[in-house]
Amino acid sequence: MSKPYMFTALIALMFVLIVSIVLRYTGAADVSTSAEIENTAPTVDTIRFSTSAYGADDLSTSGILPNIGADRTIHINGQITDLNGESDIASSTLSLMFYHSAATAGCTEDKNDCYFVATCDANYTSGDDTQIAYDCPVSLAYWVDATDSASIYEPNTWLADVFVEDVAGLANTNTATIEVNSLLALNLPDGIDYGTRALGEQSSSTTNVETVLTQRGNTKADVEVLGTTMSCSALGTLPIDAQAWSLTDTDYASGTTLTGSFVPTLRNINLRTDDANELTASLYWNIAIPASGVKGTCTGSNTIVIVAQPIEQALLLDGRLQNVHYTTGTRSGFTGSTGNFIIEAGETYTFSIGGVTIGTISYDSIPTDRFVFLQDLLGLARTNTTDTGLVKRAQFIQSLATETNLTGATVLTIPTTAHTRLGEPIDFSSVSDATLQAKIDIVHSGRTLRTATQAQEHMNDTLTYEGVASSYTVTAVQGANTTISPASRTVASGNTTSFTVSANSGYTLSVSGCGGTLSGATYTTGAITANCTVTTSATAQEGTITQYGTVAYAGGPYDQLGTTRNQGGYYRTVTIGTQTWFKENLNLGTMITGTTNQTNNSTLEKYCYSNSTTRCANDGALYQWNEAMQYSTTEGAQGICPNGWHIPTDAEWKTLEIFLGMTQAQADATGNRGTDQGTKLKVSGSSGFDAVLAGYRDGAGAFNHQAAGTLIWSSTISGANAWRRSVYTGNTTVIRYTDSQQNGFSVRCLQD
Repeated sequence: MSKPYMFTALIALMFVLIVSIVLRYTGAADVSTSAEIENTAPTVDTIRFSTSAYGADDLSTSGILPNIGADRTIHINGQITDLNGESDIASSTLSLMFYHSAATAGCTEDKNDCYFVATCDANYTSGDDTQIAYDCPVSLAYWVDATDSASIYEPNTWLADVFVEDVAGLANTNTATIEVNSLLALNLPDGIDYGTRALGEQSSSTTNVETVLTQRGNTKADVEVLGTTMSCSALGTLPIDAQAWSLTDTDYASGTTLTGSFVPTLRNINLRTDDANELTASLYWNIAIPASGVKGTCTGSNTIVIVAQPIEQALLLDGRLQNVHYTTGTRSGFTGSTGNFIIEAGETYTFSIGGVTIGTISYDSIPTDRFVFLQDLLGLARTNTTDTGLVKRAQFIQSLATETNLTGATVLTIPTTAHTRLGEPIDFSSVSDATLQAKIDIVHSGRTLRTATQAQEHMNDTLTYEGVASSYTVTAVQGANTTISPASRTVASGNTTSFTVSANSGYTLSVSGCGGTLSGATYTTGAITANCTVTTSATAQEGTITQYGTVAYAGGPYDQLGTTRNQGGYYRTVTIGTQTWFKENLNLGTMITGTTNQTNNSTLEKYCYSNSTTRCANDGALYQWNEAMQYSTTEGAQGICPNGWHIPTDAEWKTLEIFLGMTQAQADATGNRGTDQGTKLKVSGSSGFDAVLAGYRDGAGAFNHQAAGTLIWSSTISGANAWRRSVYTGNTTVIRYTDSQQNGFSVRCLQD
């Protein structure tokens, strides 16, 4: 081929190639694309405390009030968002922990303070494609811990931790708080039915009525009782004090008689803490039926009211120390916004920050002003700001506080991180500042430990701010027939002091005030934290039997010396205070049978228990009131007593009882009165009165209660009845009551 043709062919070929290339790069094409979206964790947006499933109402403001004696279901609900779409959230990953703050997260399920819902309900139709609604039903027991201002856990709260996790394993949580309110509730009896009783009967431990009180709330409770007169359908009434209550299974004589005013029983029903068993306590009711003057069905009403046990608080101070953990044998918690914490008799309180123990104090050692300074935890005088262990504690606490400028600071708040990060204990007696600094660094990066001087200054500022003086005055008040010296003392805060005391001859000394104790002639106060008073008083010592204190009179069981019981015609005497009494019951007259009434005739008549002359010889005789008074109605009449002696009046019995330790108010009351005066009056009692348990003869002629009790006349009438005194075995008090004059009781004589 010639060159011209070859050139032309090459040009043509190049054109074809060029055209084909142009056609290739100008044709349509599908291009693939890709991007990977990161997964984000879901969020718990809202938490409500509602009364119904998915409800919109919220109990956060009002708090949760448990149901009386039954569970209450609340619904903790709200909204969860997953920006990757609602399908990323599996309902099986929704859970709830609802717990009392003192129990902390991760607690073991317990109906008092810790509830767990392993799987909450979910609604995927709520909200947009990234949102779901959740609902966690919680069935709260009626004894769930209360945390409101009326409760013993007032500084604490309840927390709801809602937990969610998506399908990729990313999780999130949110927390809300609420108070559980106090519920004061007990099951009270519908009625008290004493059944059928005989005239003159006093119920016993086997015939009393038991009423069971059951805790139906979450508040410690007591009950107060009030009685009314019981009206009988056919004849008469039963007075208020015919009924008696007690905390133990006992008889009428050992109980506390009802009055027309509310009286605390001190039954003190505690908080229920056992999930399996109810908490109950009993009141026992007894009744005393007069020997005559009543018939038919007797009805009345007793009022029983429930009262909350008072809450007592103290304050932890170096400033007001907030959020310090404390534990006792029965509870734990954190000090409140004013450093406040609940205190209760019998408890010991240990304060800590994480694993670091700050100090311990018992209820009895908490000062009367209810301020607990660091010095009080260590048993130091409050004016002591130099003790090594004290100063180190102050440095540590003040440096941990959230507040950084402590000048004038009245509240120091311990951060929650301090409790979670500080696990090792500290020996404050020997710890170095370098070690304390390392502890502070764990909680606050870059925070400098406060110096000992700064710590001491703040402790002194706290004492001044709280109005705690550096010293106080203890004033002596001298009672009659006593001495005390000096007249006053000035004492440094937290220190003790002492006084020299004595009583005049023939008197027994008592000293009280300022939390002190008496040893010999020295009275030493407790730690002085406020101005207080030490007071002395004295009571005349009880008389003793004079060997030759005898009176010759008919029926006397002793010889002239009063040493041999040989029916020798002499009664022994005993001087008690300003009164001289026969030491034996009278036993003069001619015995008649119990079924026969004594009459105003020329014969002095007597009853012997069970119609047995042996009983008269051992215990004395029994007399109807008119026979004992020899048919006089004059108070203080001689009656059947010898010349120079008389039947004691009701007021003279009170004189005896007050001398033995009753108050005037106790002596004036009816029913069981006083404390241990009955014990003092009985045989071998300290008074020497020797009230033998002779029993009595009732108005129907039956004999009762020999060896169990004795009833002794006074010469004071009360309507158709007369006042008497009685003491019973197993009972330490003295009963003052009116009874029918037809009864046969013992008689004692009192010297004019």
